[in-house]
Amino acid sequence: LSVDMHVTQNKKKHNTDKYKSSNLIVRRNKEFTIIIKLDRAFSEQQDDVQMEFLIGSSPDENKGTYITVYIGKEKREGTWKGRVVEIQGNDVTVGITPDATCIIGRFRTFVTVVTDLGKQRTQRNPDTDFYVLFNPWDP
Repeated sequence: LSVDMHVTQNKKKHNTDKYKSSNLIVRRNKEFTIIIKLDRAFSEQQDDVQMEFLIGSSPDENKGTYITVYIGKEKREGTWKGRVVEIQGNDVTVGITPDATCIIGRFRTFVTVVTDLGKQRTQRNPDTDFYVLFNPWDP
């Protein structure tokens, strides 16, 4: 289980490719895509995937610092939106749209896959951290 943040493509799409950070930088209320690499094929009807985005030292759902986006059979509405864009073998491309009023700053990314056999969660990886900017892009 791993995550590809599609940094180059997303930075161009969000007009943040001039920033010097090697991490992804996105704008609020604009979708970015990531690829979740599973060890088997993904089924939207059977699999439950949870994207977790955390910011700050004590993330809390009630404070908007612990965001969960549900993909697959356990879809739930939240302030951030998520959707399956494409499934190619064991790779699932997911579109994530941060809420227009979300907290700005550096988010940590985790993916949890829930199956009948239990849960599998990605480890902490600074390469999958991303920044949400305050300002939208309006050329």
